[in-house]
Amino acid sequence: MDVLYEESAVNANKKKAEKGHKIVSIFTAVFGFASVIFLVVFLYYLMFFFIAKKADPFVENGVDLRQESLNKAYGGFFLMGIFFFFSITTWLFLRQIKKRINISYDYTFVSGELRIAKVFNVGRRKFLYRISAENVMQVGNMD
Repeated sequence: MDVLYEESAVNANKKKAEKGHKIVSIFTAVFGFASVIFLVVFLYYLMFFFIAKKADPFVENGVDLRQESLNKAYGGFFLMGIFFFFSITTWLFLRQIKKRINISYDYTFVSGELRIAKVFNVGRRKFLYRISAENVMQVGNMD
């Protein structure tokens, strides 16, 4: 016969943690989307730079349009590269923060062993420890 006893240690500030998790999730999505947009524009300017570099020089009214195009492409390429770098690092940072918000623990005693799991935002679990019954002094209330 299997004996099952389960206990959860819930975060004391559960509502605040859920709200924080939702806010961080929204910002993570925004910065993820911004990273994709900046990457696409970055690649556009990179392509534009190489096309302008291979083009023949063209002078109109004393102005070298090829050099002007190269300068604009280089400036856009550099600027979008910086924006992409900052948006992707912010997205990665927020993903790591999101994993640390709204955490609780589950303690399950099943047929001779205690299993401890970390629960992230109620939905995802990570197994931490398995302890045999011989090493457990007491499970439940001390009444």
